[in-house]
Amino acid sequence: MKHTIFCTARSAQAGLIIFATLAGCDPRSTEEEAPGVTAWYVQSTPVPTSAGPRDGTQNTPYLTLAEAEAASAPGDEIIVLSPLPGAPPLDGGISLKSGQHLRGIESAKGPPQITNTDPARRGGDAVTLADNSKVSGLDILGAAGHAIVGRNVSGAVVTGNQIHAGNLSDLTSVGTGATAGLGIIEFPKGIVAFFHDASNVTARANTISDNEISGIQVEGQALKRLGGAGIALHARGNSQALLLTSENRISDLGPGFQRSGILIDAQGDATIDLEIDDTRVANAFGSSDGIILVAQHRSSITASVRRYQYVGGTPDQGLGNNGLEVATYYGADWLTGGSTPEWHSAQTKLLIEESDMQGAAGFGVVVFNIFGKPSSSTVLDFGGGELGGRGANRIHNNGLELPSPLEVYVVQHDLNMANTWWGVDRTGSAKVEETDGGWQLKSKFAFNCPGEPDQLQGLVEGTGTTAWSMFCQTYRADVCTAGNDSTDCCDPSTDSAQCKISPAASSLASLPALPNDPRP
Repeated sequence: MKHTIFCTARSAQAGLIIFATLAGCDPRSTEEEAPGVTAWYVQSTPVPTSAGPRDGTQNTPYLTLAEAEAASAPGDEIIVLSPLPGAPPLDGGISLKSGQHLRGIESAKGPPQITNTDPARRGGDAVTLADNSKVSGLDILGAAGHAIVGRNVSGAVVTGNQIHAGNLSDLTSVGTGATAGLGIIEFPKGIVAFFHDASNVTARANTISDNEISGIQVEGQALKRLGGAGIALHARGNSQALLLTSENRISDLGPGFQRSGILIDAQGDATIDLEIDDTRVANAFGSSDGIILVAQHRSSITASVRRYQYVGGTPDQGLGNNGLEVATYYGADWLTGGSTPEWHSAQTKLLIEESDMQGAAGFGVVVFNIFGKPSSSTVLDFGGGELGGRGANRIHNNGLELPSPLEVYVVQHDLNMANTWWGVDRTGSAKVEETDGGWQLKSKFAFNCPGEPDQLQGLVEGTGTTAWSMFCQTYRADVCTAGNDSTDCCDPSTDSAQCKISPAASSLASLPALPNDPRP
């Protein structure tokens, strides 16, 4: 049956790219836009079993998402109406078909609510995307698994939604690779997540824009935090993944780096191209990060981050909480152990401009290359680097749970951070000093592995952990690795310490620093 679709055109910009597929419908509009499109309506009622026959029209909408899913065809629109008084959220989840648009009609009480509270039904996922599908104008509330998930899809758009909590059943998704050596074997299901592991899928960008992703606060109860990363992208095999994110607001993070605001995870030979613009992350908890990027094996990540805001300073952020963390695995894996450790040769290209990272319990920025210094193909440009970065970042008031207010932790890397404003220390004195070449960050506010002796001692004594020095090591070049048939290689299974060396010191180029706040 044919029903008129009501919408007004709009567009959104993600970084330097105008993404045409964002042009779509404002779910609050009532102006005719695309007559002739097949639309199916669904609405929650207090007593669905006694509501009489339904045909999915606006006058007699379906009462479950499953009915709309069964009736619809690729390219159709599924419209969620405001619920009748006293009705619960539409439960059960839905799997979209290619080109479909699932959208809500907002009322004075807000957007209509959907969920999937049963982890045994569709894996607890509320919405499963398809190629070129779109989800907008919904409140996705307390899903047992993913709120929204796409597996080997492209051209999908998630925009203008409110997403409250997610993965409340603490379900897991994919393995963490070499990171399992830190005790985290699998990643939890992300709230909005994309998975790529197919090499034959045409790489077209998926888009996540203008969404509010947060926990659930019920009066008299503890805050229900996000059960996974707010936005997660996992790429495996020979897959290619493209993701554009803009104007998302993520808060109420759960514990651990695996529940960070944005988690980007590349393994195998996968490649990821990524843009993150105008995104805000706040209220971290239990050592979760604002943004974390991890490239392992032979994978690569190319990313730009502009106008990102990490807002910390909230209770219980945890010592491992950082505004931004980048880990590029290059070298032999000493973390997992064994007689023939795996060799990694991942690479990362990252440009960060006009971004603010403040109030982290740990560091504002962590560059965490624990297996060894990456090749020259890895470039992290926070300003003044090879990627032409203009900087204009504000990294200040971090290290709230560290013995001294350190802003940056660099493990086996040479980092460009020119044109950055660093703020003041706990006494109110500027963290920069004037040199013959201009202003630069004082060395005591950055830990460049292996660090100065007093810095390392202060961190160990002030935090009660020796991990700071543990990460400042690498295997010798002649260590036995998988596929190495040499009889003269150093076997780490007999004595791992004999095969390890201290790497060359890392460096941070902060000249010229900004003596004045660019965005007071």
